[in-house]
Amino acid sequence: MTKTIFKILSDENFIDLNMIQFGYEEVTPLKSFGPTKRNHFLFHYIINGKGKLISDNDKGETITYDLEAGQGFLLYPQQTNYYVADSEEPWTYMWVEFDGMKAREICLITGLTFNQPIYEASNKKDSMSVKNELLYLIEHKENAPLELMGHLYLLLSNLIGTSINRKEKSGNNMLEFYLHEARVFIEQNYHRDISAEDVAHVCNLSRVYLSKIFKSKFNTTLQEFIIQFRMSKAQELLKTTDYSVTKISEMVGYQNAFNFSRAFKKIIGISPRDWRIKNRVLLQSFKSTIK
Repeated sequence: MTKTIFKILSDENFIDLNMIQFGYEEVTPLKSFGPTKRNHFLFHYIINGKGKLISDNDKGETITYDLEAGQGFLLYPQQTNYYVADSEEPWTYMWVEFDGMKAREICLITGLTFNQPIYEASNKKDSMSVKNELLYLIEHKENAPLELMGHLYLLLSNLIGTSINRKEKSGNNMLEFYLHEARVFIEQNYHRDISAEDVAHVCNLSRVYLSKIFKSKFNTTLQEFIIQFRMSKAQELLKTTDYSVTKISEMVGYQNAFNFSRAFKKIIGISPRDWRIKNRVLLQSFKSTIK
């Protein structure tokens, strides 16, 4: 039988770091969660037992991690995850869900990333400091929210201090992190009606500042980068499918085919229809050559 203890902090609204909920669970064999995407960061620490985490990386690849007591894992917002308890030694774990303006930056420093979500300490003694902060939350769940928030900060500080994957904070690391977060969001959402403002919001930065970062790295503004990415996807579809220009415009985030065609011609130099004809001829010519 599953034993669960949890606390939801629904009425609090701290800015830099905000705790949503925390809990403890003794899981039954093969009990699973997902696959699903979450809206906040969610960290699990395994007290005993075993299980598996199946998680997507930023390339859309599915990675399986075998986990045991003393390890932990961090689930990122909008990342697809599935995790399941072992059939013979099901895990018991504690968790905490959080978000906030500084959450991504702090998680980056811990070394627990979209592509490397596993917490592991260099030795058992170090991992106990993480375990103890989570236990404090569970055992004092009725205490004042501000006190509980203090222990969330201590928990994350201990993650940073003990993780074997810890990153040293630097200006260059942070700029690369923001660029990575922005590009992943664009790659996963270019087909939607997203704006530069939406991308900046995901990175917890102003649009002007994030655009300056893009300009210094790629010599293009954030808005121009989004348009260029959409046009590259449109070129793939024009070359490899028979979809209409209207259909393709919708698939790359444009609700108006005229606006799409105008943007395409501005970036590529010719209309989508003319580009398709030209490149279909080149493709057929290439296929004839290699036969």
